[in-house]
Amino acid sequence: MDQKEMNLELKSQVIDRSYVDQKKLVQKLKNRYGQGPDGKNNFKIQLRLNRYTIMFPANAETLTEGEINEVCLV
Repeated sequence: MDQKEMNLELKSQVIDRSYVDQKKLVQKLKNRYGQGPDGKNNFKIQLRLNRYTIMFPANAETLTEGEINEVCLV
């Protein structure tokens, strides 16, 4: 993490589902949180044991339950 990233306040949301379409999830996050002027995404995703942790700017809204269901395969 560079110095800029360490100065940002981040909020996180956990999606605890086994069957997530990763492409749909990334596209939804790009639409919601966008990209910075440097072309990098304004969010990060960590996947550990079927748990997706999404980190995004603290002033942004979390995904709704409906949006989460849209990216799930089951």
